[in-house]
Amino acid sequence: MTILQSHELFKERFNRLATNYHQDLTSYQIDEYLYNGFLVMMKTLVGHQDTTQRQNVLSSLLVTPNEQSLVTPVASVNNVYEFNLDQLTYPYFHFEKGDVMTNCGLIPVILESYNRLQDLLKDHFQRPSRQWRRTLGVIAKSSSNRGTSLYVYSAADLIIESLSISYIRTPVRPFFGGYDTPDFLRCQELGGSCDQYYNAGSPAVDIDLHSNFQTDVIDYAVKEAFRALGLVNEFQLTELKTGTITNS
Repeated sequence: MTILQSHELFKERFNRLATNYHQDLTSYQIDEYLYNGFLVMMKTLVGHQDTTQRQNVLSSLLVTPNEQSLVTPVASVNNVYEFNLDQLTYPYFHFEKGDVMTNCGLIPVILESYNRLQDLLKDHFQRPSRQWRRTLGVIAKSSSNRGTSLYVYSAADLIIESLSISYIRTPVRPFFGGYDTPDFLRCQELGGSCDQYYNAGSPAVDIDLHSNFQTDVIDYAVKEAFRALGLVNEFQLTELKTGTITNS
């Protein structure tokens, strides 16, 4: 589906078969709703681990070690190794699986919440261990205050050399074309290099997902538009429709 078709379908579903029942929206606004709806859908899906629907929808955004080269730690203090996720090949969205290359071979990273970490590190049966081939990982703010890092907790006799990671990447923003984005205009005002931002001369960009699931993104986008405009009845109707994607 092209971005033009996506916009037309959005208008059809938002404006009751394109009757202009609701206010008209600019191309920029529709692009923003498409992207925000896309992110909401992804956040909903990543919370449903190991479901067939989750795997099907997000498969085209999954980056495996075949595409992502090994990542080296940016810091190591007291057996804690930091891997800056901003250094990945693609913009990071969600951790899927990780293994660290060590002086004892490849060992899995067990991702845990920070709140449980201290208890786990004290637990003889769950703490990092070379014997049991186990490391613990938490995701937190980078020590450089730039982005996010994966912190891997290791045992004293287990030296970590690199990380092999699988992750969901952040999708590329859709772009209808023909206008300068606010980011581009602001960048020009500051006199910077603005090639990374869409402008009136940039090519169109379709929804960054397998074509089988692009209409689901549009449903989420319509729901976000209804939410933003305070259209409660319409929002509730689309809430029922979008809920089916996570119940499959």
